[in-house]
Amino acid sequence: MQDAVSTLPTYAALADFFILSYSATCAVFALLLAVQEIGDVNRTRADADQIPYRPLSPAIMRTVRAEYAAHYPKGRIETWRTVCKCGVLGFLGAFAARAAIKLLWGL
Repeated sequence: MQDAVSTLPTYAALADFFILSYSATCAVFALLLAVQEIGDVNRTRADADQIPYRPLSPAIMRTVRAEYAAHYPKGRIETWRTVCKCGVLGFLGAFAARAAIKLLWGL
């Protein structure tokens, strides 16, 4: 029969898995929202002046953000994309903190 101490590493690994899964899910949602935002901006542009979906560079996303705010002043996509990006950073930070605790204190 197993005691509670022997199952602790299993629960810790499961927690790490869920933290990384939540981070990956937030990253995928942020990417999908960026694609939606580019699509909304492209609908307002001429066919010859379309913004490409790849590569998503910071300069392209700055242009998309500015045009999206101009065409859709009450648009919420940028807000939700920011929430997802903060989720990615938060969950990765939690994972890094757990890894540091494991390395430093051997828990």
